[in-house]
Amino acid sequence: MRAKGLSLLAVAAIVAAPVFATAQDRYFGPDVGFFYPSNATMRAALGDQWISFGASSMSTGNYQSSALGTNWNAVSQNKNGNSVFMASYSLGTMQLLGGNRGMVGGGMQPFLALRGGLSYIDYAIGAGAGRTSAKKFGYNANAELGIHLSQQFVVSARYDIYSRHDGFTFDGLTLNLRYGLVRF
Repeated sequence: MRAKGLSLLAVAAIVAAPVFATAQDRYFGPDVGFFYPSNATMRAALGDQWISFGASSMSTGNYQSSALGTNWNAVSQNKNGNSVFMASYSLGTMQLLGGNRGMVGGGMQPFLALRGGLSYIDYAIGAGAGRTSAKKFGYNANAELGIHLSQQFVVSARYDIYSRHDGFTFDGLTLNLRYGLVRF
C-alpha cells in the first residue's frame, strides 16, 4: 500500500511539474550534506550520519505559482564491513513560501519542494551467511524545506523515501548546503 501511494505521488509530481514551471532565474550547482537514516537497523549497521552529495537546479525569480526543479542526489557510507550507495534522480515542483514570492533586495526566501523519481541502491549488509547484498532500481520521493539565503546559496532539510529492498528501509533526513554555480 505504501509503495502504491508513493508511486502515485512521484508520478503526479513528474506529470504536473511542467504545468507550473514559470520561474525567471534558474541556477544549477552542487550540494553537499549529511544523511541521517531513519531506520534503526541501518543506523546500527552503518552509523548515524552518512555523506550526501549531488546537484540541483534552483529557481529564484519572481513567480506566482510553482517552478519545475530537478535533483540528482547520492548517499554513501561504509562502516563495520557494511556498505551502501544510493543514487536518485527526481523531478518535481518548488513553491516559494511567504508573501513576496521572489527574492527582493537579496533577502531570504523559504521554499518547499516535492519531487519524485528513480533510485539505484547498491548495498552489502550483515556478515557470513546472514549477509545480504544486491544492486536494485526503485523509486524515490522526497520533500525539501529550505531557505534561499541569497540568489545562489541555499540551506535545506530534505526527507527521502526509497523503495524497500530485502527487508531494508533506506529512508532518511538530509541536511544540505547548495550553491548555484551556473545561471541559465
